[in-house]
Amino acid sequence: MSTEDIPESEALFGHLTKVLLKIVKDRPQDSFATFESLSAAVKQDVPSEQEAVDKTTSEEIAALITQQVAAHQQALDLIKEPKKPKGGDDEEEEEEEEEEKENVPIPDILAQQSMLNSIGVNLGTEEGYKLCLSMQKLANKNELSECRFWGKIFGTQKDYYIAEAKLEEYPEEDEAEAGKELLGTGANEYIYFVTNSLQSQEWTKLPTILPYQIKVARQVRRFLTGDLKASVLGFPRFPYGEAVYLRAQIARISHSTSIIPEGVFTIDPEDEEAVPEANEEYKAKHTLVMDNPKNWVHARQALLKIGRCTQSAIEEEEEEDEGDKPPKSEEELEKPPKRLTSISSDTHQEQLSCWSLQVTPHPMDQFASVCVSSNLWPGARTVLLGAQTVSCYVGWGHKYRESLYFPPPPPALETEYQSPFELKESEMDTLAEQEDAQPPPEWVPPSTEEPLAESEGDDDDDGLEVPPAGDEEGGEEE
Repeated sequence: MSTEDIPESEALFGHLTKVLLKIVKDRPQDSFATFESLSAAVKQDVPSEQEAVDKTTSEEIAALITQQVAAHQQALDLIKEPKKPKGGDDEEEEEEEEEEKENVPIPDILAQQSMLNSIGVNLGTEEGYKLCLSMQKLANKNELSECRFWGKIFGTQKDYYIAEAKLEEYPEEDEAEAGKELLGTGANEYIYFVTNSLQSQEWTKLPTILPYQIKVARQVRRFLTGDLKASVLGFPRFPYGEAVYLRAQIARISHSTSIIPEGVFTIDPEDEEAVPEANEEYKAKHTLVMDNPKNWVHARQALLKIGRCTQSAIEEEEEEDEGDKPPKSEEELEKPPKRLTSISSDTHQEQLSCWSLQVTPHPMDQFASVCVSSNLWPGARTVLLGAQTVSCYVGWGHKYRESLYFPPPPPALETEYQSPFELKESEMDTLAEQEDAQPPPEWVPPSTEEPLAESEGDDDDDGLEVPPAGDEEGGEEE
């Protein structure tokens, strides 16, 4: 852009700013009298557009061009199909084409983005198209049975695009690993892939989550950086890294904000372990009716305080006496809520309403949609248009707090050191620091007035009375 294309007001404002900056730096004696000369000097010092281009070295230009070409090539790779192996015969190539798997069915992301745009969640047309292509390649590469766009979590350096998926077959796992829920159940019902760039096509699978990790994540409040290998600083210490912290936040958000209209799924009320099933007789309700929170239910189980969706499924076969069993804590006694509970019963100690419902653009419009926003997790929204429901999260991954956040205090200091000699023999710590040994209480220190003669006997004669040297037979030798 040349100086002729810049508006006169902006050019004048920029020039005056540079003149005043020169006056502040040089501090001339009479700046008012020399203002015109200073203004002319500033005009002469301004480099032209051609001079600025000449200062750029050829290496910098080449590096910039290479970077732009690589970015465009990554965008083209999303559109291109993978190269097929070359075969010897045409018949073999036809058989290979028939055996190739079709694309894994994924939701229409562009249509979902259009629904989210109506409630203010706009990722952009170009970003939505790249997201659709990148997720299709992700589903085909990992042979996923289900795959949808979960949302986007902001970071201080890079953002996370998150995909939620299910596998066709889950590998076998050890049930006794720190109380972890198996893949496909509870907090590990879904697996999650993340990426910082939709053009890179590199999606990283997040690890499965443990109950203890969720418990610690509830006490931590940190911004994500965008680097999965980064450490999570603060207190209490989160020693698992940002990848696990991100996975814990996703689990907390998913199990709190995943909602569906009432009647989409059915469940046997008498069977506590029953799994919800799709209701084939479901009919979409009118928009005016869906503006009521009583017509919305939770789609997933709630996370208990223990960090699981259910209590431990490991039961002891041998019955033990009640006196031998350790008392259960409050977390272990917590009962999971029933499935498909209404969101109207959600309460929180810091605010009365957990959900906000809004109809856009107008309740009587034939294309009106219902937006349900979570007040506990700002950024989690669900939109209903006709019979189609789309949920998405776009935010910083933090729970709402009415008051300012204060990290929990560190543990109390240890009590003052107590000498092991003050303890009883049963309470004696063999590794504790010990004091020097003391002489017997009946021992009396020798007098310093007269020197004592050396004892000819054993060293065990300490403490016995020793006569002076002059009283010995024969006296002292002259």
